Amino acid sequence: MVKNLGSTLRSRGWRLLLVPLWLGACATTPGPMLHLESSRVTVDLEHPHRRRFGELELMTALALRADHPRFGGLSGLELAPDGTLFMISDRGYWLQTRLEQAADGTLTGLSQLQIHPLLDTAGRPVHAPLHDAESIARDSDGSYLVGFEWNHRIWRYRPDLARGRPVALKLPAALAGAPGNGSLESLAVLPDGRLLFVCEHHENPDGTLRGWIGREGAFAAVSYVATDDFVPTDLAVVPGTGQVLVLERAFSLWRMQRSRIRVLSLNDLRPGARLEPRELVRLGPPLQLDNFEGLAVQRHGAGILLYLISDDNFSRLQRTLLYQFRLRDAGGAR
Repeated sequence: MVKNLGSTLRSRGWRLLLVPLWLGACATTPGPMLHLESSRVTVDLEHPHRRRFGELELMTALALRADHPRFGGLSGLELAPDGTLFMISDRGYWLQTRLEQAADGTLTGLSQLQIHPLLDTAGRPVHAPLHDAESIARDSDGSYLVGFEWNHRIWRYRPDLARGRPVALKLPAALAGAPGNGSLESLAVLPDGRLLFVCEHHENPDGTLRGWIGREGAFAAVSYVATDDFVPTDLAVVPGTGQVLVLERAFSLWRMQRSRIRVLSLNDLRPGARLEPRELVRLGPPLQLDNFEGLAVQRHGAGILLYLISDDNFSRLQRTLLYQFRLRDAGGAR
C-alpha cells in the first residue's frame, strides 16, 4: 500500500482495506457499465513534447476519474489477452475496463468500466482485515493470483466465474513475519509456472528484501537489493524477452513522489539468488507523477507496451494516473 503525501497526512487506520481479485478475459459478472473519464496529462511541463524517458518511449498519459465512490485506491494491474484491463482497489473491489488502442498500439481511451466487490473463501465480499490486496498475476490456466497484506496470503481465483470462491496457497512460514503493510506488493507468474514474490519492507539481516521463488509448497528464498530508498511495488514478465520488470517507488516530504523501473533476467531467478536489477528508467520531480503501484505488460506486434497505474488513496491531493510506454529495446535481457 502507498507511502505518499496523502497517507502521510492522514491516519492509516483505514489502510487495512483492499481487494482480492480473480477474473479472466471472458469471466465477468454482468453489471452496469460506468462512465470513465480520461484526460490527457503532460508528464514533463518544462518539455511538453518530451517522449523519451530512459529506455522507455511515452505513448499516452491519462488522468482517470469516475463518478463512483468505489473508484480509486488502485494497487494492482493485470491485462488479459483480449485487452481487458483488471485493477484491484484497496477498498475491497475489483475493476475492469476495455483498452481502446490505435493501430500502432497507442492507448486512445478506456470504456466499459465495471466495479464489483471481491469475494473471500466463504463466497462473501471481502471485509477488514482481509481486504488489503496489493498484487495480482494471471496464471497460465487463466486463473488469477492475488497477494494480500496485513493477513499475508495469496488467493487463487478462477478465471470463469466472478462469484467463485478463491483457494489459499500454502506459502513460506517466514512470510508471516513481514510488517503488516510491507509484504506482498509484488507478484509474478514466470513462464515456467513458478511464482516470484518480493516483500516491500521485510528485510534480511544484510538489509536486502526478502522474496521467494518456486511452486506451492516448494518455495526457495531469494534476496532483493533495494537502493536509494526505492522499494518494489509490482512485477511483470515481458513475454518472449527473458525479462522481468520491477516497478519501484520512493517517497519523502522533501523529495516527493518518485518511481523507477528495473529489469531482471529470467536466468538469474534461481533459489538463493541475490537479485540486483538493472535500471531502465527513473522518474521524479518536476515530472507529473503519483503513487504508481501497478504494472502490466502487453505485446503489440513486435513491440512491448508498459502500463503504470497509481493509487490515489482516495485523497484530493492525488490522482489516478495511467501511463503507457513503449519499451524501446525489447530484444532480450542484458
